[in-house]
Amino acid sequence: KLPPTDSRFRPDQRALEEGDVQSAEEDKLRVEEMQRERRRRGMDAKPKWFKKNGEEWVYAGGYWEQREKGWEDPAKLW
Repeated sequence: KLPPTDSRFRPDQRALEEGDVQSAEEDKLRVEEMQRERRRRGMDAKPKWFKKNGEEWVYAGGYWEQREKGWEDPAKLW
């Protein structure tokens, strides 16, 4: 029931857990470059489940309902 955006699905995290440091570093750099490219194109990630209220972030609702319905496939993250 984890969302596809959960960091435990990142290939660099998985490689590091398996002791493959070289592959983990390569994957990490690839993921970071994908994130930079999305920002350059104005495709910054926006919080879906939280909103800013003054200086604090508060839960905006919808997480549990979406979890029950099933997760949408996000843009290619990893």
